Order: sequence, then structure tokens, then C-alpha cells
Amino acid sequence: NLEGADLSGANLQDAVFVNFMGGTLEGANLIVGDITDPFTQQAVLDAIDTEVIDVVVSDISPHITGKWDIDQAVSLMLVADVFDFALPILKYGGHFVTKLFQGVGVEELIDLVRPHFQTVKRFSPMASRNSSSEVYLVCKFHTPKRGPDWEIRPAFEHALENRKGGPDPLEEVEPAKSTFSVRKKTTPKE
Repeated sequence: NLEGADLSGANLQDAVFVNFMGGTLEGANLIVGDITDPFTQQAVLDAIDTEVIDVVVSDISPHITGKWDIDQAVSLMLVADVFDFALPILKYGGHFVTKLFQGVGVEELIDLVRPHFQTVKRFSPMASRNSSSEVYLVCKFHTPKRGPDWEIRPAFEHALENRKGGPDPLEEVEPAKSTFSVRKKTTPKE
């Protein structure tokens, strides 16, 4: 139930608001812009009439180049940017949901986000194709982290640079361990 929740959003490229219930969603603001741009960030802050918000839902995605490894890496950096913008204004106990693409760096990003929330889980909707690497990161019950190192993006970049082998490719690469597994979805029988 979203009634009474303060909802504000910004999309990196194109915005499409779809209300599946029909009509409008009272209190919802649609802001189209680049969330990494200070102008868009200020527009979001101006649109909310409170110091903290209850929920952040991000469907952020870069312009897709068709080169999966580049698109996936840029996508994770954008997700880190959205966290950095939203965490200071997300209320204690608030929730954050974002789309991301599975691949290199996902485990590092999740490890950096975990201290900010009681629960961090991945979710793949039934509507997603079985072959899709698109998942949603569902972060519940924000517990604000204090101190100078709360930002996600700088720590994420540092974590990627310090991966085994550093930023340069290795000659002999061993498979990385991940807690993520792909399961074939089954459609409920009616």
C-alpha cells in the first residue's frame, strides 16, 4: 500500500509513468532528467515537501550500446550514483528498489549496500525472460550508516580496482564465486 508514502523519482534517459490501476497516483511526481546532474537532483529535492522520503524506486538504465559488458558496468555505476543521491534523504526504516544487470561487480555493490539496510535481496519478476540478466535489488529497512565513508560510488570503484588481478585482465582466470543462481521460472497453473 503506497497511500501516504512520499514518492518522487528521476529516470536517467526517458521516463514513462504507467499507472496500472488507471487514473493518477496522488502525490506522485514525474521528473525527467539525468539523476547524476545537479539540476535534476535539485528538482527532485524541490519536488518533495519533506526532509526524508519513505521509498525510492529506481528503474535507471544507461543508453544501451549493445556491448553487454560495457552496458552492465555503466548500469552498476548509475545504480551506485542513485544510492549516493538517495541514501541521505531516505528515512530510517525506508525502502529502496533498483533495477540492475547481473555480472561483474554485482557482489561488490551488494556488499557495500548491505550496511545501509537490514535486508538486501535480489528479485526477478515472473515477467522477466529466463535468459535475462535483469534483476531488482530490494533493500528494506534503511539503517543510515554514519561516518565519512558512507558513499557507495567511490567505495564501489575502489572495490572493482582491487578485484583479483586489479583493473587489468588476467591471463589465467578462475570463475568468480557468486551467491546468485538462475532458476527456470514456472508459470502458476490456473
